Amino acid sequence: IKSLPGIALKEIDTLIKNKNGSFDIERLTKLFTLFVTPVLQIRDGNLKLPYVVKSTFLSVFNILKGILSSNNKSQALDSFTLSISRSLDAIKISNILTSDEISKLTQKYFLLSEKNKKS
Repeated sequence: IKSLPGIALKEIDTLIKNKNGSFDIERLTKLFTLFVTPVLQIRDGNLKLPYVVKSTFLSVFNILKGILSSNNKSQALDSFTLSISRSLDAIKISNILTSDEISKLTQKYFLLSEKNKKS
């Protein structure tokens, strides 16, 4: 599908996995803008995609939005929450993990987040 920025996904993955823990915000912002038009097309119904593909794509969009919203904790939290929800939905529908495996995974991250709040 021409309008989806598939090539950008590898670069996003590389930027997020950066070993020094800092993000090249300027580059992530440029990559994020590649997602805006397809997201609008998806929301307007002009870009028809299978549900799993759409959910996965919007999940990546929301991860980037969350990273770029780090100055606004509420907006970042909303973006990350939506991303996780969409990802889990796509995983469940694709039968990549069972419901029990998804539950264990989300419980693990919940416990880690609670531990980080106390630190």
